[in-house]
Amino acid sequence: MQDMAVELRACAASPPEARPSASLAELHDRMAALTAASRQRVSQTQDRRSRILEAQGELAQIVADTASELSDQLTFYVHSQDSGYQAAALLGMPPFSPYDGDNWGWLLLPPGQQRPDVEVTVAAAFRMLTEDGPADIAALLRVDRILDERGLHDPHEVLARTYLGIPVASAQQANVMADIRHSLTSSFPAALRQVLQIIAGETRI
Repeated sequence: MQDMAVELRACAASPPEARPSASLAELHDRMAALTAASRQRVSQTQDRRSRILEAQGELAQIVADTASELSDQLTFYVHSQDSGYQAAALLGMPPFSPYDGDNWGWLLLPPGQQRPDVEVTVAAAFRMLTEDGPADIAALLRVDRILDERGLHDPHEVLARTYLGIPVASAQQANVMADIRHSLTSSFPAALRQVLQIIAGETRI
């Protein structure tokens, strides 16, 4: 009963902002209490955004590392950074504007050819439809035979993977990233065979 009486008196007392005699410490505590919920929401949003950026950064690094490793195997040049739209296309058109999305790609070309017969693309895409929802992820390794000087391509998807509904910053996401890195690297022999067939046996139309 004594504790209840203390609480009742505290509830019945006027708030410190209504008392000219209230100290700075009382006013500070009152302000902290009133803004606690909004500060927590902001903190949660910032934490969530940091996790999203970390996931996107990891995927972008996997694409860059893979392109560099594959260029060494092919003795191709990493010619330029591509938009990665081919990987984004694997996820299809979203039903509405996504909350967050990004894609990355690298274009590999044989050296010393002004108009190459073949090009290789390594790309990935990351998309979230809602702020607190899961992510859709795609990875692509593609070899294109260039058919003519107008740039008509005959594409061959060596690897095309999609991972849908992946919770951000989860063990499932970590497994997806590991699988993408492993799958891309494991696709190197197939990519090399496809490139060799084009260089050794194909001519432009």
